[in-house]
Amino acid sequence: EFRGLVVGSANEVTGSIVTSDASVNQLISNITWSMMGNYLSVPTDCPQRNERLGWTGDTQVFIGTGSYNADVASFFRKWLQDCIDSQTSDGAYPDVIPISNATGAGAAAWGDAGIIVPYTIYLKYGDTWLLSRNYASMEKYMSFIEAHNGPLERYGDWLAYENTDQSLIRLAYYAYDALLMRDVSEVLGKLDRAQYYADMYERVKAQYIDAFVSKGYGLRNDSQTGAILTLMLDLTPDEETRKYVLEQLTFSIKAAGGRLQTGFVGTAYIVRVLSEMGEDELAYTLLLQRDNPSWLYSVDNGATTTWERWDSYTLARGFGDVSMNSFNHYAYGCVGEWMYAYMAGINGYDGDAGFKSFRLEPRLDPQSRITYVDAHYDSVYGRIESSWELTETEFRYHFRVPANTSADVSLEVIDGRETLTVLGRDGKTALASYRITDLKNGDSVTDGLTFNELRDGRILLYAVSGNYDIILS
Repeated sequence: EFRGLVVGSANEVTGSIVTSDASVNQLISNITWSMMGNYLSVPTDCPQRNERLGWTGDTQVFIGTGSYNADVASFFRKWLQDCIDSQTSDGAYPDVIPISNATGAGAAAWGDAGIIVPYTIYLKYGDTWLLSRNYASMEKYMSFIEAHNGPLERYGDWLAYENTDQSLIRLAYYAYDALLMRDVSEVLGKLDRAQYYADMYERVKAQYIDAFVSKGYGLRNDSQTGAILTLMLDLTPDEETRKYVLEQLTFSIKAAGGRLQTGFVGTAYIVRVLSEMGEDELAYTLLLQRDNPSWLYSVDNGATTTWERWDSYTLARGFGDVSMNSFNHYAYGCVGEWMYAYMAGINGYDGDAGFKSFRLEPRLDPQSRITYVDAHYDSVYGRIESSWELTETEFRYHFRVPANTSADVSLEVIDGRETLTVLGRDGKTALASYRITDLKNGDSVTDGLTFNELRDGRILLYAVSGNYDIILS
């Protein structure tokens, strides 16, 4: 007889998502269990293999999802002290933290965790003390990458199905670090340093464009990850070229049969970038893809945690090489951040950390392959709820704004739906109905909920704390 016990750090669960798709729900469960198994004193890359190391690349690509799933503020305050303690004399953050002599330091997309993680924790929890404590260390790292014209080339887009020029990834993360340090410096009131990093970003952007972008054409290295980083970090000379890069990305996905070809780096941002660029349908196509490589491929093959590789197991060849083939590796669980922030629509503002004010902007699948999402996130101010259901005739939306906060609500008005109906506390009784085109800026829709405008096919509302149920029909 035996009893199994889950062992992990005491990170209180703060997030939950349930959808109309059973396979996506299993994926969400897999992501959560991989996080619970790997967040044990330090964020490890696998709890079951002869490694169990705090690989920084895995840590930074998953931090957005992890900080929605659970209260990891204290967990990462501790680990970010490990970053300071492990930093090399020349300023590089090791590829593994706490430091391991088996690895190097300062690798692109790995060492940058020392910049990305503290800023992400600040955004979720409003923790300026943490930024202050780590700021000198972060500046030391920036001096290191400035001396080397970016972080070092080592792992590239790890485990990707297509190659991306490592120098592209290096310069992209150099630009990314500069942008984040600009914002961190502004938060801490270090305006001269903020300007320094803003100027650094512009210099790196010019270097990146000169090396990889052709004006009026797009990206010379047209890998999916290259396009993703270019779009995310605004590394194009003008809007026309930006559109060409987006076309390159969408063409590549469609040419691959609606599949991504990305590794740890590109996968972290691909669906987010697609949604930000108005390609929600393609983002959902990637989420719901079942062929290898895809998130649901592992689900269809019986996974109960997230795999290290897209093809850790295949029917054709069985299990991959046991020397590096983990079935509990949270990096590809980074898609969970998109589910919270875009599918459910619970998204914060960079300029107002800790969800003091935030956005509720659920993105629907134009093909209606997912018709129901029920999500919540327990912010430092209280529970935020965002639940929607789409039928042939109406869109139902329930949302909750916690005390002492406010939300900008943006909802898609599907063609032919002209009426906004407000429901009572029971979520059933209609209290008031409005013809959407008759509403004017500043009109009160119900107590605490104000109409702002109808723009680009979306109705924009402003909500103070409260519980709301509305229907667009």
